[in-house]
Amino acid sequence: MNSLARNGLILGLVGALVDFVSGYFFLSQSMVVTNDMGMVVSNYNQYAVEWSAVLFAIGALLVITSLFGLSSIGMGKMKVLGGLMILYGIIMFFIGLVMYSGMTPMMDGSLYSSIAMFVVGVLMILNGALMSKHSRKVMPLMQSRRR
Repeated sequence: MNSLARNGLILGLVGALVDFVSGYFFLSQSMVVTNDMGMVVSNYNQYAVEWSAVLFAIGALLVITSLFGLSSIGMGKMKVLGGLMILYGIIMFFIGLVMYSGMTPMMDGSLYSSIAMFVVGVLMILNGALMSKHSRKVMPLMQSRRR
């Protein structure tokens, strides 16, 4: 496995972990308790549940894409995987920006989650650009190993 694929695997799994933890924070803070005319009513904050579902879905996509990159088919599609990594990086950077600005319903852990999203998003963008750029150099090496 070359260093770009290894870095992509590590970044993908770390990014998925950040997404799963952030999604857990959203879900754990989604319960809203209100006092309505002397009656305590518990409701779920639908907005927080939706954020949680989106983050869990992105985390699952990152895990699947990262593991696919280890396969022989994935190694042959470095340019496509590099483009996906750039796309995931942009999405994570944007989510980190939205979380940092306070536009999300998460209260606890939003600073650390948003900073982690920023860092992993930028690293994914850089690694995805390198994967796309150096995909031609990896392919002859892969073909020579098959012989």
